[in-house]
Amino acid sequence: MDVETTISKIDLAGQVSFEEAAFLLLYKHIPKRAELIAFSTRLSKARALPLQIVELIKTLRHARPMTVLRTAVSALGAVQEQQADRASRIDPRERLIARIPTIFATHHACRSGAALPVPHAGFGHSKNLLAMLGLAHDDLRVRLTDIGLVTQAEQGTGASAFAARVAVNAGADIFAAITAALGSFDGPGQGGAIAETAAMLKEIGSPDRAKEYVRKHRKKAGEDPRAQHLRAAAEELAAITRRGTTLEILEALHMLGADAGLRGWTVAFYEQLGIPEDLYLPMSAASRITGWLAHIDEETGGRT
Repeated sequence: MDVETTISKIDLAGQVSFEEAAFLLLYKHIPKRAELIAFSTRLSKARALPLQIVELIKTLRHARPMTVLRTAVSALGAVQEQQADRASRIDPRERLIARIPTIFATHHACRSGAALPVPHAGFGHSKNLLAMLGLAHDDLRVRLTDIGLVTQAEQGTGASAFAARVAVNAGADIFAAITAALGSFDGPGQGGAIAETAAMLKEIGSPDRAKEYVRKHRKKAGEDPRAQHLRAAAEELAAITRRGTTLEILEALHMLGADAGLRGWTVAFYEQLGIPEDLYLPMSAASRITGWLAHIDEETGGRT
């Protein structure tokens, strides 16, 4: 069963947790209750970073979050080669899913001078992610974060997924393949465009300036059906946070036929959650890792 067939089996966003979606992408079927509990437990046990990775992140505290994430993922491969990973019995795919949030949360703490985050064993994936970043992690935000992560989990064979496929096809290991995917995803032609979208929304500044911006830049409509899930999540949070300017700008663009699409509503959603702007891309990578791993499995016939 290929990746697209797996994803199309159900409308994932809003219907399943991130753990259920990740399991589906890795193992090609919806988990039974016992399977989901076991999978979630393994993710929880794999969250803590090896000491070598924590020390590496400390030395890179002034680097860009995506640079640190890419470097740390590559270094995890070296730690495994040295047989120094206490969680080595856990599938490396599951370790990567579990640890990407810990990597960028640890880096964020280092650069902020805060205490290093400790993964919460009793929390699900989304709740733990929010808690490690020091953000509110009530039931509403956890549910909406699940929706945000699931919405972006798999987006077809774009440049980043293709980079991962090329790497494993050449015989590279899974850590090298995900490093390649992260490097590609960081580019402005892929996930890096999220930063450009955030800058665009800042430049517009207010809904009444949207028409002038569209006239000058001739932005074309770019609707994405997946954006509806992030839009609904952002609007639900805005009712609580009262931070609505970005949502109003996006609505104005939509009315002008210049929809900012999935990236625009991703920015709005992360803003409502309180995610720092330079963590928007690592947050998206924490979601996309599941899709990349599914593409790797498809490319290798499951021999990862």
